[in-house]
Amino acid sequence: MVAGACAAYLVVVGATFSRLVPAALRGQCMGLFNALLAGSTGVAVLAASTLTSLVGPAVSIAASGTLIVTTGVAATVLWRRVPRSTLTASTSTVDRLTS
Repeated sequence: MVAGACAAYLVVVGATFSRLVPAALRGQCMGLFNALLAGSTGVAVLAASTLTSLVGPAVSIAASGTLIVTTGVAATVLWRRVPRSTLTASTSTVDRLTS
């Protein structure tokens, strides 16, 4: 249950991603998005378990937490650099197509 609650952000990420992708490419892009999401989860589990075997659980958890926070900060900085006009134009295009 906790894992599901922590992954709730994926609903917003998927919806935003699908709005930003042109309609003609949406199916392919969402397929790639989901494949990368599933694949990266498996790779992360393998990497974390290998790291834990090598350095112990405390270091592994600290390294994983540091990587997650660093990735989150980088994603936030990059997201804030996206011009709002790009997001507004994409959303209005989707709204026109679905109305």
